[in-house]
Amino acid sequence: MLILPDSTCLAQTSGQKSQMEKNIEAARIMIPQKQYEEALTLLSKVIRNNPNNYQAYLLRSQAKYGLQDYLGSMNDAQEILAERFKADSNSIFIAHHNIGTCYNNLGLYEKAITSLNLAKSLNSSDVSVHFSLSYSYMQLQVLDSAIVELDALLKLAPKDKRGYYGKGKVYIMKEKYQEAILEFDKAIDVDPNYVMAYQNRGEAKRLIGDNAGSCSDWQKCVELGLEDIKPYLKMVCQ
Repeated sequence: MLILPDSTCLAQTSGQKSQMEKNIEAARIMIPQKQYEEALTLLSKVIRNNPNNYQAYLLRSQAKYGLQDYLGSMNDAQEILAERFKADSNSIFIAHHNIGTCYNNLGLYEKAITSLNLAKSLNSSDVSVHFSLSYSYMQLQVLDSAIVELDALLKLAPKDKRGYYGKGKVYIMKEKYQEAILEFDKAIDVDPNYVMAYQNRGEAKRLIGDNAGSCSDWQKCVELGLEDIKPYLKMVCQ
């Protein structure tokens, strides 16, 4: 997921808002509601009329990302880095992060790491950049670096279930199944309905020969609506 520019970054004027400001505010509301096409139309109109409005580029990058147009999303984010904009540091951070996230989705993980580290150099207290970096490192099998990023995330946000879940996934990849189970336990403590944590904890239990524990976790997945786990239940538990 990309980072949306904060509404406080948008230009404020006294008196009646211009049509441009109304379009930007409307797009900000549409994007979280997944009305990406509508937001894209409004933001493209803003950019046609005011090609130096870098907040519109940031928002349009988000809309294109939602439409899985990762190259288009990156192009808009890269516009923010152009000299003509003289964007504020937070917008530059968002641009680098968004570019890195798009590279992750395109499977270009080394490029993702470069962009995400640029983002981290601007704001190391943002949990999303650590999570995105951990994903890049996991895909490249650089597992110790993934753990470093997830630990940094959890130091900033001890109740972020993604950190524990990510560490559990890394430990499975490292074949440290007991450690993985402990991390999935923590993720489930944060969110008792975290279906993916149950699924992966069940797999870790299966790998240490605890079929009863595995079946219990996978049955919980079914109760939480994960139908895809049923074939594994039949194979392992019956």
